[in-house]
Amino acid sequence: MEAVDVREAYRLGAKLGKGAFATVYLATENKSGKAVAVKRVRLDAKNADIETCRREVLALTRISSPFITEIYGSYISGNQLWIMMERIDGGSVDGLIKNTGPLSEDAIGRILFCAASGLAYMHQRGQVHRDIKPDNILLTTTGTAKLCDLGVSSDSLEGQTTRPITTDTQMLASDSENPDPREWLPRVHRTESVAKAELQLENFVGTPLYMAPEVIEQKANTPLSDIWSLGIAAIEMATGKCPRSQFHPMKAMLLTRQEDPPALTGKFNLKFVDFVTSCLQKDASKRFSSEQLIVHKFTKPFAKKAPKKLLQVIQVYLDKIKGDESSGSEYEDEDEDVYGAVGIDHKTEPWDF
Repeated sequence: MEAVDVREAYRLGAKLGKGAFATVYLATENKSGKAVAVKRVRLDAKNADIETCRREVLALTRISSPFITEIYGSYISGNQLWIMMERIDGGSVDGLIKNTGPLSEDAIGRILFCAASGLAYMHQRGQVHRDIKPDNILLTTTGTAKLCDLGVSSDSLEGQTTRPITTDTQMLASDSENPDPREWLPRVHRTESVAKAELQLENFVGTPLYMAPEVIEQKANTPLSDIWSLGIAAIEMATGKCPRSQFHPMKAMLLTRQEDPPALTGKFNLKFVDFVTSCLQKDASKRFSSEQLIVHKFTKPFAKKAPKKLLQVIQVYLDKIKGDESSGSEYEDEDEDVYGAVGIDHKTEPWDF
């Protein structure tokens, strides 16, 4: 791939979000006029996890699904990594919840169908997302939900947490083309419980409030662990709050281990309640697979197109964004040099896959 000067190839627009070491912008490719999203990672940042970024790029380049964000390319420029991705303008599910409150069941049904479809694609390829949550589900303006942020995803046979797992907890991978995720569960679970002192946040991959019990207990992180996370996200979409969010993450993790699974209570469609219950089983072998969730009686009606209620919520979000942009400048950034550090050659070279 030909070397590219990011400054000449792309024009940055508004900032979409900022994390500990990465910032995402709207951008336009100058040559083609194509709208994209650009993720900028400071490689010299104190907390920058370069390996996570590499995994995200690698995972996305191997994936082609209408329910997962597409990556176009990535480059290193000076002390920064730039990842060019599909631009998805409808916002994240988390953003919709914060902007409009709990979502309608029709809207949730469509989002869950798309999310389950994206997971089914990954799971069939032996991949686990490991960080399913509303913030990592993006929406197009036509109402298709797409999974994003695959930086912590892994192949089913790779290590399942950042701390080593003994051989008696390794997963079993099926040789069939469509493996049953239940076969990927540990052959033998640890008989002793994980001591409370062992629960250290740095020992885990993912977001504590959405972690499945077996992940917290460090037994395994399988496709069925993604299903638990999707069930937690479903409750958040319906109520506006993530279960146990009132607790410190460490406390929430302990409660996930010790208590019954969160439940969807209130005046909700029984099909929706059944969907959530099918996801939130403490015994992972009793959870539905992503393939089963796609044809679930709650999500199946939304397989072909988005309901009007979801499109309306997305439009409200877009109108708000337009209002915010019109009241401020097109682009602002606190960094002195967005494109690279002073004194460093900004000519970029393709990320070596």
